[in-house]
Amino acid sequence: MADPQGLLPPSADAAVEECRALFGAGPAAATGPRHSAREALDHAPVPVVYVEGGKDPSAGVLHDPGHRVANGTYLFVPEARHCPDLADPRVGERVLSEMLRLAKIDGPPPARPTTKGASRE
Repeated sequence: MADPQGLLPPSADAAVEECRALFGAGPAAATGPRHSAREALDHAPVPVVYVEGGKDPSAGVLHDPGHRVANGTYLFVPEARHCPDLADPRVGERVLSEMLRLAKIDGPPPARPTTKGASRE
């Protein structure tokens, strides 16, 4: 049964059981060939900011605090659920700052010039 404090089941096993109860079968992802999301994270071709809440039922599935993100940053928010950067503006600011740092941008991008009223020579 789903956690009454959130939208997601409290564990991966609970999610599979809920799927079986609701639809008569487990999700294909739970019975098919395993995909290593952790390996994909380790080999990401672009910088990654991986954000995880400690109360998210999927916490620890892809990442854990002892595992280093090879090309990016791992932000763990122990008291948060799923998408802590959406739920708490302070976490969102940390995520954005880290994204800018990884992109090597020191501040807001320069203003784009407008063409309104510009003369053509």
